[in-house]
Amino acid sequence: MGVRRTLLLSRAASTRAGVDAPQIVGRGHDFAMAGTNWMWEKGTDELERMCCLLTGLAIMTTKGDEDPIRKADAFGGRLQLPFFETKQPAPAQLRLALLPSARRWVLFKLDARGRPIVTASLRGFEV
Repeated sequence: MGVRRTLLLSRAASTRAGVDAPQIVGRGHDFAMAGTNWMWEKGTDELERMCCLLTGLAIMTTKGDEDPIRKADAFGGRLQLPFFETKQPAPAQLRLALLPSARRWVLFKLDARGRPIVTASLRGFEV
């Protein structure tokens, strides 16, 4: 499906997802209708609970512009996922990256030379 810069899928990507993966799109819709508070409290699926956390992080970090959800860089560039291509935040800001090959989440910032300083590196919420 490619990569994107903002939180919302393009119309074309949304249509393609509905055709190529209707069950996953349906599950996402059901999740959205239930709401993150309910899913966090009642949900038992790790993927759904991770989505709750990422939703909160998106709300806290996607800012700027007059329509940040549609136009600003997702997560202020502070979350690195394989399907996002966002502007990088300031080096001193904490960032969160998913490393699929290592099945790890890494919290880090960059030093003056651009090298990562890892604050935490943990497994969990299956990739």
